Amino acid sequence: YFKAIPADVTILDHFELIAEVVYLSFQNDNTVMALKNAYVVNSHLVFKFWPEILNKTFLGKSFDDPQFTLAFRYFRVVGNQYNPQLVANASNNKYAFAFGYRPVDNFVMHIQYEINKGNSAPFRADNNALMVNVAYSF
Repeated sequence: YFKAIPADVTILDHFELIAEVVYLSFQNDNTVMALKNAYVVNSHLVFKFWPEILNKTFLGKSFDDPQFTLAFRYFRVVGNQYNPQLVANASNNKYAFAFGYRPVDNFVMHIQYEINKGNSAPFRADNNALMVNVAYSF
């Protein structure tokens, strides 16, 4: 997790970068499945903002610190596995663009468009998705 808070560049205060990298390696006797050298990269870049002109509207007047968020997510999985029913060298790339409204800390409404490219079992075809989420008390 990285958040820049420089004293002289206030625009960077609105950005957050969250990233993780995972390496997995396990195997059995190659009868069911063996996973060797799987890499997972997951990163989010989030821009938080609130236009002051909305303070007197229904979106802002009843809340202490409402926020809009713009986000970009990149997710990649690459794995070398043995399973007769799966692709031997599986990979998946996922890109997502999102917009969210958070009136209070524990409630968010979120819309996201996701682009999937890959050949691993859950992502055998190139699938794109439009998702609308509402989360409360997390």
